[in-house]
Amino acid sequence: MATEVSFLLTVIALLPRVLATSAVTFLCLWVGKHCFIFLQGFYMVRHLPHIYQYCDIFSSVGLLFPFLLKYRSNFYEIAPELFESLQTPLFAFISSKNVTIHINDAHLIREVCIGKRRSFPKAVHMYDTVRVFGENIVTTEGEVWRRHRFVARAAFSEANNRLVFETVQACAGEMMDAWERQREGGKEKGQNEGGNNEGFRVTLMEDMTQLTLAVISQASFGLQLEAAYGKEREEKEKAENEEGRGVKGGKDGRYTMSFTKCMQMVSHHTLAKVLVPRLLFSMPFLPRLQEIARAYREFDCHLLDSIDRERSRQAGMEGGTLMKEEGDGEVALDGCRRRWGGLSRMQSFRRRKDAGGRKGGPMKKEDHMACVRSPEQKEQERQHTQRRQQNLFSLLVQANDKADDTAGSGEVEEEGEGKKKRGTVDRLKLQELLGNAFIFLLAGHETSAHTLIWALLLLALHPDEQAVAHEEVIRVLGSPALPSDSSDPSSSPLPSMTYDQLSLLPYCQGVMNEALRLFPPVTMIPKVCSADTTLTLPPSSSSPSSSSSSFRIPKGVNVFLNLYALHRNPKHYAEPNAFKPRRWVKPEGKAEGEAKGKAEGKEGGEEEQFVGIDYFAFAPFSLGERSCLGRKFGQITVMASLALLLQRYEVGVGGGREGGKEGERWEERKARMLKTKNMLTLCPKDMGVQLVFTRR
Repeated sequence: MATEVSFLLTVIALLPRVLATSAVTFLCLWVGKHCFIFLQGFYMVRHLPHIYQYCDIFSSVGLLFPFLLKYRSNFYEIAPELFESLQTPLFAFISSKNVTIHINDAHLIREVCIGKRRSFPKAVHMYDTVRVFGENIVTTEGEVWRRHRFVARAAFSEANNRLVFETVQACAGEMMDAWERQREGGKEKGQNEGGNNEGFRVTLMEDMTQLTLAVISQASFGLQLEAAYGKEREEKEKAENEEGRGVKGGKDGRYTMSFTKCMQMVSHHTLAKVLVPRLLFSMPFLPRLQEIARAYREFDCHLLDSIDRERSRQAGMEGGTLMKEEGDGEVALDGCRRRWGGLSRMQSFRRRKDAGGRKGGPMKKEDHMACVRSPEQKEQERQHTQRRQQNLFSLLVQANDKADDTAGSGEVEEEGEGKKKRGTVDRLKLQELLGNAFIFLLAGHETSAHTLIWALLLLALHPDEQAVAHEEVIRVLGSPALPSDSSDPSSSPLPSMTYDQLSLLPYCQGVMNEALRLFPPVTMIPKVCSADTTLTLPPSSSSPSSSSSSFRIPKGVNVFLNLYALHRNPKHYAEPNAFKPRRWVKPEGKAEGEAKGKAEGKEGGEEEQFVGIDYFAFAPFSLGERSCLGRKFGQITVMASLALLLQRYEVGVGGGREGGKEGERWEERKARMLKTKNMLTLCPKDMGVQLVFTRR
């Protein structure tokens, strides 16, 4: 017994030493591993211009103690200065995590995206953030990506572009009507900005995000989002909180959130879903995280429901059963199905209210007669229904279901035990359809919202440029209509413009392009070098006597197309840090982007090469075959919204040049308002930044 006790005491006495030795050994191995990676990186790119820092920008130390590092998460902001100080179009960044190579020259980017694109595939391992619902067109490469591209490309049609335009007009009209109601309320209380009580403040991030989400809801999913703006949004959120969030809905009470509510939650909390540990989403003392997790689950089910309804509609049936492949068997997804019968409750209530009816109870005969639709109204509704069926998600489902039939050349080749048409493209799996729908939602509304915010901020800070843009809008669209009822400012007809008029606004397009140039949604596009490759930079046109430069890129390193630095490269842009929309406009007033023959390596449907500006020096939507399919979608959203806002309002910062913080100079105020933060896309650091809108 004494021997056993003695042995136990010895083990207990040695345990701290063993643990300490293990910890030191682990630390030494960890440090040794990263030292080896650091030294190996030095050796790999010793022949290239380089900078180094032991801790990576996005390491734990970098995220927790950024002040300890020279190069931090705002690396994209100092990149232009690094390129200028190193006097090179390319440099390597060495850390204990990996080696990355940054490029800011249009010719080298052309080689990476076009000339030697097979050697520089997309670094898909860096896109886990947007792989929430499944693989999609952004997270794939090679043959898998081509399959996604084939199906997704068919969804972006001219019919959908026109639907986007009509949707922007309607949603922007609703937003401005809400502003007018609040403006009149503020005028009565004397709370408006300015001596004439005409100006009112708008929180850009909230209202522009709500606007683009309403557009993406209708144009991409065919659903009406009951959007609220300004104080109305605050009142709506307060009412929802008071009523509670656990109200059952949908068939058999399976849903606790509507499709549009799920869309809002999913789009606003993508980073939380990716960065927060999964276990925390199930903790009962974290109700907000539980709500986010429920929104993601129900959004998945709503999308499955939408696919089922779309396929049933195409088949001409009332309903259908959606089958999901799972191994060799099939499982009916009857638990994720919702059916709508006739009008929604809100639509029914609105019709009764418009007809003078009462909330609840049977509709009176006179109310019913007031709601009877004329043949013209029925035809308008039929056309509207047809247009809604051209929404992006419906077109995606249709294109996917037709993929096997339309992609083949008709020839047949043996494949295993069966036969398959040569050149056919396999359909996307169900989860891949959901993944692409999520990308449409995320990229479609966030990119457009932030671009619109930057454009409005830049115009507010440059009133002379805003005056030119406004003059162009009035010349093309005319002056805004006055309210038909002076007591109700929201009674003015919706702003009217036609789809073809967008091409007559070159200066507004220049404003949008400058916003995208100075603040690209994505600051860097990652590639990976799949084989040792040499990039060659020809002699400068300004110095023909200079020799060409060659850069050997070793296999396995990540290559970043640094768009933030590219768009501010003085080689490609005069006064690169200045806001100059005129640089995109011809002297005679035609847009620089007008078609003049397809430029090399460009995808169909993209704008043509800009006169005086290298095509590969402007890449907010990427370049080459990996360029963004939703480019036109975003451009129409921003252009139409911007034109309608400038037609009716003057945008300012409030208080004039002296209206900033105490002791703050004008240039300091501009720098503060334009300070950036890189989330999923580049957005203002001050999420609550406000502008003053004054009715013209």
